[in-house]
Amino acid sequence: MNYLLDITSIITFISGITNTPEINHQVPKTQEQIEEERHDPTIPKLEKLFKDCNLHVTKLILDKTEKMVNGMGSEDEIKRLNEFKSRFIIVDDVLDIEGLDHMEDFKRTLFGTAKKNNFTVVTGNAIMVGQVNAKETNQNLDINVILHMSRCLYGNGTGKKSYKQTT
Repeated sequence: MNYLLDITSIITFISGITNTPEINHQVPKTQEQIEEERHDPTIPKLEKLFKDCNLHVTKLILDKTEKMVNGMGSEDEIKRLNEFKSRFIIVDDVLDIEGLDHMEDFKRTLFGTAKKNNFTVVTGNAIMVGQVNAKETNQNLDINVILHMSRCLYGNGTGKKSYKQTT
């Protein structure tokens, strides 16, 4: 099976929330995700899904994800991203998909690349999938999508932005 990962899938897989459920967070919404993880862990489901599969990531999606994780992620999240990247097959971005030209580049590249290469999209972003499937696109994209629970970065655990300077 050939999966195309989006930003939410990568972040969910490397997040401190999914990898260290004994943690706590000062932001109530993030703490809610931590509690959900304690009762219904996401990582075992993703590991089962990813077993014996090719994990594809477009250049644009990987670049956006790296900037986000390097800027807001914890040291452990950055380390997990670097380890997880060794499993990726990096593919060129396909932005020219009819009917989606009104969408942001990272959404167009996700669905354009999936369509062109017959990949199944793996995402935690149900809203984005709904936008692509909306009637106003007038498209029958015929792209398989697997939705999973989405998790945010744990970061520094306070909820305060702590952007790091990246080069």
